Formats: sequence, structure tokens, C-alpha cells
Amino acid sequence: MYTKLLYRKDGRPNANKDLILPKVTCRWRLIVLKAAVFYGVEDVRVCEVEKPKAGRGEVVVEIKSAAICGTDLHYYRGDAIPGKLPIILGHEFSGVVVEVGEGVKNVSKGDRVVGPPSISCGECYYCREGREQLCLNRVGLGVHIDGCLAEYVKIPRADRTLCKLPDDISFEEGCLIGDVMLTGFHAAEKVSPGDVVAVFGTGPIGFSSMLFAKVKGAGKVICVGRRDVALNFAREKLGVDAAVNVKRENVVEKIKDLTDGLGVDVAIDAAGARFTLKSAIDCLKRGGKLVVPALFVEPPSLDMIKVTMNELEIYGVLCPANVNKIQQVIEILRSKKLDVGSFITHRLSLDEAPRGFEILDRRIDNPVKVVVKP
Repeated sequence: MYTKLLYRKDGRPNANKDLILPKVTCRWRLIVLKAAVFYGVEDVRVCEVEKPKAGRGEVVVEIKSAAICGTDLHYYRGDAIPGKLPIILGHEFSGVVVEVGEGVKNVSKGDRVVGPPSISCGECYYCREGREQLCLNRVGLGVHIDGCLAEYVKIPRADRTLCKLPDDISFEEGCLIGDVMLTGFHAAEKVSPGDVVAVFGTGPIGFSSMLFAKVKGAGKVICVGRRDVALNFAREKLGVDAAVNVKRENVVEKIKDLTDGLGVDVAIDAAGARFTLKSAIDCLKRGGKLVVPALFVEPPSLDMIKVTMNELEIYGVLCPANVNKIQQVIEILRSKKLDVGSFITHRLSLDEAPRGFEILDRRIDNPVKVVVKP
């Protein structure tokens, strides 16, 4: 499938156009496009690939905007390995349907669409329960099958995967809905009106959790992070009530001061580090809720004595692969007129995709979200 290397992993053109694979058959018959292909640790290359074709139940989407996710970055750093190599990365996308396979009923050619990062079967126990993210047969876009950091992507089981994107939401905003916004929305579902909420982590999921905690009617939202530029963003763009810098302040003491010594009702760990998990538990009031949408690189330790003695509730959060929830998020974004576009700090062409991974890995120019536009 993968043919010529157009750009090296440092983002510079490959003058020789060296062949990636020795076998290239019937090139004159193929429609060739570009994609960001992952070959291994710190090795993302822009290559020529064959344009996908829609089979039964499938559609082909022309990508208008795609974002690089923290999961993609884990692969890039070698913290995790996708289901196959090489693979086109990416699962945060928006675009236009350009080809519809036999049997597809819910989307049509020309529809503006978004979708979740994983594709559920619709038949297993969890799908029947409406918890598609736990599907026993789920397929990860950019994990098990080629993803969306490309000019086109093929989406299987399209009827239960894709959601139409209204014209009043831009493609740039749309590519953040299916994962970033949806995960934050799902995390904030544990928030009740009036709750005091602390969110640990100033990445896209953390910011999204803050945003939807406010939408859910939280009485106070506290942002916890280590970079002033990110804390200022949370104050100015997301309207958090307080921000705590872990480099200069004792997090637990500061949060207890802000809550009359009781602690918070809900702590959301969107950072995924041992320190943030411990701090999140320590700052909870008795009977409080710990919500964890973060993915940990290493298994953390957990003070189960504190969990038991304080009757704490612990919830793992995985992005729902559910079109109904995506529709809920879309309606909230439209009705509340939320500034989702402010999450985007870097806009790159597809040719610059390898550079996007470097920007996120090295935190160049304080990135929040890097969006790639083919």
C-alpha cells in the first residue's frame, strides 16, 4: 500500500523519493494520495499511499481537518505500540463523504461528518447496553486500521460511526469533537450542579473537562497544572475560578484553603502521572469522586486505605464511541457558543505532519492542539 517517501521524518523533502516497499503494482491504475505513516519510534513519514475504496457498510471521507492526539504521541515516543506497523496514524477528524458503499443508509455523499476514535460492532453485550466504547470487537482508527492523518480515510460500519456536522461548526472545530470534546464531556458527566471540581492536567482533555464541568453547573472549577501559560489560558478562555501551579504551591493545601478545608467533590485526573493521581485523591472531600480520563504510561500506586476510609468513588473514563453522545456535544457547542477553536494553537499542512509530532513532543511554542489540514 505504501509507496514513495515524499518527506522524511524531520519534515524535509526526500529528493530521491526512495521506495518504502519494493513491490508497487499497476501504479498507472492507482489513485495516489498522501498520508502521515508511522513506522516506529520518532519515525513518522509523509508517503504516497493508495486511495481507499468503500466496501459494503463503508464510506470514504475526504479529510478537511485532523488533529494529533496524545495517544498518537504515545506511539511516537514508544510508550505504546499500535496494532500494526506501518500504519497511518490519527483518529480525530472532520471531513466530507466522497464515496458511499453498498448498504450505508445514514450518511450520503457530500455530508460533512465527524466520528469517534473507535468503531464498535453494534452486536456485543456492551454495544447493546449503549456503551460502545467497551465493545468487545472495537476497532481503533489509527490503531488497528489506517487513520485520518491523510487526504482520505475509509470508515467501516459508517452508519453507527459517523455523525453529521452542522454547517455552523467549522471543520477545524469539528475535528476536536469526536475525541477531545467527547472525552471531556463524558468525564464531566460525573459532575453535579454546585460541585467543586479540580481538574489536574492542562492538555486538551483537561481543558475540555473544565469546559464541560462549567456547562454542567459546577459551583467552582479549579485548574491544576505546571505551566503559567496554560493556567492563564484556563482562566481567560475557559473561565475557571482558580488556578494552582504545582511548581510554586502545595496543591492539596491550596485546594483545602479554597474549599474551607473540606476538599473538592470531584477530582479529574487528565494528566496521568503518579503525582497527579495522589494529589487528586488527597484533595477529595469524604465521599468524593475521582474521575480518570488519562492514560498512564506506568501503572500508578493507589492508597486504598484512604479510598476505603473516605468512601471515595473511582471512575475510569474512555471516550464514548457513541453517535448519540457526539450529537449531544454538538448541540451543547452550538447552544452555548463555546470557543472550541481557542484550543488550536498550531495549524500545519499534511506535509508538515512529522513536525507536528515534534512540536507536541518537545512542547515547542506551548502547544495545546495541533491540527493538520491536507
